[in-house]
Amino acid sequence: MQRLPESLDKEVFDIVVIGGGIYGACADWEAVTRGLSVALLEKRDFGWSTSANMHRILHGGFRYLRNADFKRIRESVRERNTMMRLAPHLTEPLPFLVPTEPSGIQHKEIMRIATKAYDVLSYGRNQGLELSRRIPGGRIVSRDECLRLAPGLKPEGITGGAIWYDGYVSDPARLCLEFVNSAVDRGAVATNYVKAGAFLREGSRVTGVVAEDMLTGDRFDVKGKVVLNCTGPWSEQTVKCLDQDDCYRPPRYVRSVDVVTRPLTLENHGLALMGPQDGASGNTIRYFIAPWRGLSIIGSVDYMHDVDPDNFAVQPREIEYIIDVVNSAMPGAKLTYDDVIAVQAGLIPHDDSNPMDDPYNAARHYSIIDHSDRDGIEGMFSVVGIKYTTARDIAEKTVDRIQTSLKHRRTPSVTSTTPLHGGGIDDFNEYLARATASELDGLDKNLTRCLVHNYGSAYIEVMELIRERPEWGEPIAAGSMVCRAQVVYAVRHEMAVKLCDVVLRRTGLGVEGYPGRDVIEAVARLMAECLEWDKPRMEAEIDELEFELNRFWVRPKSKGAQ
Repeated sequence: MQRLPESLDKEVFDIVVIGGGIYGACADWEAVTRGLSVALLEKRDFGWSTSANMHRILHGGFRYLRNADFKRIRESVRERNTMMRLAPHLTEPLPFLVPTEPSGIQHKEIMRIATKAYDVLSYGRNQGLELSRRIPGGRIVSRDECLRLAPGLKPEGITGGAIWYDGYVSDPARLCLEFVNSAVDRGAVATNYVKAGAFLREGSRVTGVVAEDMLTGDRFDVKGKVVLNCTGPWSEQTVKCLDQDDCYRPPRYVRSVDVVTRPLTLENHGLALMGPQDGASGNTIRYFIAPWRGLSIIGSVDYMHDVDPDNFAVQPREIEYIIDVVNSAMPGAKLTYDDVIAVQAGLIPHDDSNPMDDPYNAARHYSIIDHSDRDGIEGMFSVVGIKYTTARDIAEKTVDRIQTSLKHRRTPSVTSTTPLHGGGIDDFNEYLARATASELDGLDKNLTRCLVHNYGSAYIEVMELIRERPEWGEPIAAGSMVCRAQVVYAVRHEMAVKLCDVVLRRTGLGVEGYPGRDVIEAVARLMAECLEWDKPRMEAEIDELEFELNRFWVRPKSKGAQ
């Protein structure tokens, strides 16, 4: 996968997709597998913002039981299954524990009924899944078992626990990248660091975009029969580029905040808790503690966000609030501000039908907007998504509508059954065992294991680089499970052109907290060698990464650190 912006003005594409988050990436993959010509433009890096900051859970809709939203449960279960089949190296089942109480909706018998009902509603949840990726049924556990799995819980009022299973994605940015990579393998053109500015117009029809290469400043036209806006929190800003005021709908957002801490549960179990009531709306705050890479991700806690989506940062008081909420339910955890290793946040749409400034009224349903219906503008669609898990399904529905608008014969979707790049593995555990047994001489078995989990069957391509230069098999820094070959592979084959791309999204070196200056400089030196950076460019890349780490992947040292 090479960055070739010069190829974008060579043809008229069937679809020009703006935005390389999970929704744009899935639309790219969906369209190209149906035989459409596609160009994908991303102004930063693929999956760099909200998609990278999701809670690592492939939600199967258990929480929708509360509202008897059976349709969403079935949809969520189906798409969770699909994601786990398409990329078994990046996904696996994840058990969640809910403490039961003497009364209320978390009474043990009510939760027993809920888990049984969910098992019935999620029938077929394991269709096509290999054994190690299958989702077990729910069950009720004793009070002692509940307190053992979550030892910090306040024991008063706990009568036991209910366990249900969801899906887990180890690296959402990489899963997003695999959709893009797969589309490029099929013939799509995808380019990061290319911004779509003004729209090309012929009367009331959009015919493409004026694009700018953010690395060189070059401007060029990208022509398309349809433009698909998948820019997430920036959707209405993108529409505003039509220079037609009546098309613009001032957006409202919810800022969803998670924190990463030391582990708070045992045996790789997640924990679902009910927190206090929100003072403004009276809604009860529900949050998850999800295990991730030997740590815990806690959230999400939501806040109204009514400013530019490019202009937000998590505030210390928001971190403190999450800590307080956790300690109220888990006093034994004794969580402190200094336990916070990293912070992540993203923006999701607010429910405009609710006039209240209530962050817990985030939009619950996706939107596919045909701007010919809404604004009288032909040749343009927008998708505003909510859930990472169902992005593929929404891409399928969107391309259906686009094919109809183009008067094309609607070709059937194959993306629910076609493995992604690196995902064509029948039995992941068996594949992993073979890979670690046949490792290169001198290569650490744990490193091989990490490569397979990161790249799936494509780990062989990384191994080829190590054969080319054995020193690339060495860790990027002492104690790291990321080797030098992964940096080279990211540059050569995964369109990594900036230091941030490699540290935050190709290798995950920086997603668990601050990786250390020695790691940052080691990666920068190797990228400089590959991309022929001079010293000022290398220093500028380091400065940019430090800024991004301080903005999105904070490791606060004190309450005044931000």
